[in-house]
Amino acid sequence: MSATKRSRGKKTPGVLDVNRLLVRARYYRHGYRSARANLPEGSLFYRRGGEGHPLVLLHGFGFGALECWQNQARALAQCFDVIAPDLFYFGDSVADRTHDGSPRAQARAMLRMLEQLGIERAHVLGISYGGFIASEMAMADPERVARLVLVDAAGLEPRAEDEDIVRAAFPWAETLADVVIPPDVDRLQQFLGTVFVRAPFIPRFVLKEILEREFWRHSEKRREMIALAEQQLRRPADYARLAHKTLVAWGRHDPLLPPSFAERLVAALPDAELAMFERSGHVPMLEEPHAFNTLVTTFLAPRAVRRARRRLLRRG
Repeated sequence: MSATKRSRGKKTPGVLDVNRLLVRARYYRHGYRSARANLPEGSLFYRRGGEGHPLVLLHGFGFGALECWQNQARALAQCFDVIAPDLFYFGDSVADRTHDGSPRAQARAMLRMLEQLGIERAHVLGISYGGFIASEMAMADPERVARLVLVDAAGLEPRAEDEDIVRAAFPWAETLADVVIPPDVDRLQQFLGTVFVRAPFIPRFVLKEILEREFWRHSEKRREMIALAEQQLRRPADYARLAHKTLVAWGRHDPLLPPSFAERLVAALPDAELAMFERSGHVPMLEEPHAFNTLVTTFLAPRAVRRARRRLLRRG
């Protein structure tokens, strides 16, 4: 059989494929290995690496864990046993048809994953939609969650003035689904330019690939998930039940979940502290990775940070 015939039907790797190969290689080099947890909700894919207290990283509504935490993988694995799952309907996880993808359903799946891994207690960090799931995990099983880090986190019921800010930032969108599932390349470009303070340059042909491979993947299901999430939004009184020590970290210029959400969360939570990233929008872990990693590590593992500083002083 000729090479031409053998290659027929094979898809040529795109820029996204090549980038993912490189990012996967970096995770592997930092000690991460991939695995699956077979749960009633489906097959949950996750990467795990590092040593220390378990730390679960929950990504948001765009990409899966691979891209979301690429700037944290190395730094956090130096202090923690990091577990970075792909939520159902994202990345390489495969959901059962009965799994509705709502924040509470996702939270139950994450708790089952921890139980299956034999982890009795873990820190949980979530960004945006992942932050919603992180708080739902803590509400559902308070003993399983040690400390919480909520980064530009969804979950709190908006006020009318919050909705006005979001509408002004995304005037083309009639619903939240229209914002986070852009209909075309122009809207995706506008979305990225709005949620980042300094949006990375991405060629239009790559944006098209990102739309088709990520934002439009399971698009109808994801619209249903957004509707369910809006039905499950919490009031401040619900957060008052969380006794966990919590770090609320926010981008000062977040247009999707404005800083007023952070202030209300800190006011509602019994034991919370607030940190603002002054040069970030909705994704501070991508815009200010070094500051983000230092903040998270200092909050979750202060002893490990002190030991590392002592080692550096001895070397000096």
